[in-house]
Amino acid sequence: MEFSQDAIIGKDIDGVITSWNGAAEKMYGYTASEAVGRDLSLLLPLERQAEMRAILERVKNGLPTECLETQRLTKAGCVLDVSLSISPTRDARGRITGASTIARDITLHKRSEQQLKLQSAALQAAANAIVITDSEGKIVWVNRAFTTMTGYSEEEVLGKNPRLLKSGEQPECYYADLWSTISSGKVWRGEIVNRRKDGTTYTEEMTITPVTGDLRNLANACFIAIKQDITERKRAEEELYGSRQMLQSI
Repeated sequence: MEFSQDAIIGKDIDGVITSWNGAAEKMYGYTASEAVGRDLSLLLPLERQAEMRAILERVKNGLPTECLETQRLTKAGCVLDVSLSISPTRDARGRITGASTIARDITLHKRSEQQLKLQSAALQAAANAIVITDSEGKIVWVNRAFTTMTGYSEEEVLGKNPRLLKSGEQPECYYADLWSTISSGKVWRGEIVNRRKDGTTYTEEMTITPVTGDLRNLANACFIAIKQDITERKRAEEELYGSRQMLQSI
């Protein structure tokens, strides 16, 4: 109990703290002498007070509570995200005398989780098509703009190579140069004519960025491609060029 990395707290049937290990001191900021003998409600934010009654009711009925994700207060008034496992404790005769709570601080984990959800939502909502591939070039993620631009659903492209979009209008050396650039850890920018699922072609402007935590080992890199359909822009440029040529001829 003392050497556990998780906070372990004992309480009686009324919720009064009876034991408090070293990890609990570090997590909540109260020393054992400050915590033992006080009601466990001192750790609960105001809006969570009713939760304590529900937990004690389960304890009295001999029911454990596993992996309850909730919030607790520190001595300094900080709110922690915690995961709780609560088990009823019994005396020699088998009577329930209280409970033992194992608490784990998951604040950083929850924040990271929320950050990932926010980033994922932002990527999904992006106007440009975004494709993420693994180090072998297999697609592992696409956003909605990609499926709109290409006509392929997410299920149809996951695990596939982006070459399924090849139109054949670029020579193989063009793709070889692209792969050589990104596999060496450099960013590639250029234009490619690709083919949609319905067979029509379009011109896209693309930037591919290698992402890796270790620049010395690109074998574990993934590649993020940001794509924009510039077909209409190219057509307008060609028409403008044609008009200028005609004016010059005249």
